[in-house]
Amino acid sequence: MSMDFDLGPELEKFVSSLVDSGRCKSKREVLQTAVRLVQRREQRLAELDRAIERGRAAA
Repeated sequence: MSMDFDLGPELEKFVSSLVDSGRCKSKREVLQTAVRLVQRREQRLAELDRAIERGRAAA
């Protein structure tokens, strides 16, 4: 699936700096890594929500 979007100048500059420095191989790699990090964060938040609900149910 192809996506076309504007990151804005500040984020575009940051993405380019990651690629230019060799930290990432491509803009695509930067964006894939970022999305994976958000995905992991959302999973952890869902786990915390479940733990909170279990605690409330046990109280």
